[in-house]
Amino acid sequence: MFAALLYVLSPVDIIPEAVFGLFGIVDDAMVATWLARSVVEHADAFLAWEGAVAQGHGPQDASAGYAGGYAAQEEEQPHVTVPSHVVH
Repeated sequence: MFAALLYVLSPVDIIPEAVFGLFGIVDDAMVATWLARSVVEHADAFLAWEGAVAQGHGPQDASAGYAGGYAAQEEEQPHVTVPSHVVH
């Protein structure tokens, strides 16, 4: 993601705008679109994880939704309680 952001902001391009005009902007637009989509998908996954943790579900419940395209799981995962002395 960082490399994509640097590419969009950098004056050095694979297809320079000064030489190719509109076609030079297309490669920047494609990278910027991918970057925006990735940020939104990762933010959605984080919010789903955060919501699952806030509702008392373990992180394993939310991470499975991320791998499955953010779909809700069909099976209920067992709730796991960790003793406080383990967390310290």
